[in-house]
Order: sequence, then structure tokens, then C-alpha cells
Amino acid sequence: MKIVATDNYDRSGERPGSDEFVVAENVNGPFALALVERYNARIEDGEIYLLRLVPDDYKLATFLP
Repeated sequence: MKIVATDNYDRSGERPGSDEFVVAENVNGPFALALVERYNARIEDGEIYLLRLVPDDYKLATFLP
């Protein structure tokens, strides 16, 4: 599993600067899930990124003009 940062408004890959990026790779499920939930619970209004737990073969959303 890996943890990726994605656009909080579900716009990843739609415009320059909104690409997803990897925060951590090769993390175990329970630890990674706890980290993602804790981070997302503490974000404030207007935060651009939130974290998601995704499989290792997940393809990042990137802007392609």
C-alpha cells in the first residue's frame, strides 16, 4: 500500500499544480490507515490536499495538457 496526497476538491490532474503525489510507500494497512485518518481529521477549511491509502499499483492523477 502507499499513501498519496490528492486534491481535497477532487480536481487531481485537471489543471497544472493539482497532481497527486506519493507521501509514503510500502506501508502496512493498520498503521497507514491510522495515519491517513488522523491527518484528514486535522485538516482545516481551505486545505488543498488530503491523504488517501491506495494499492501499490495505483496510477497517480497527473495533469497532461
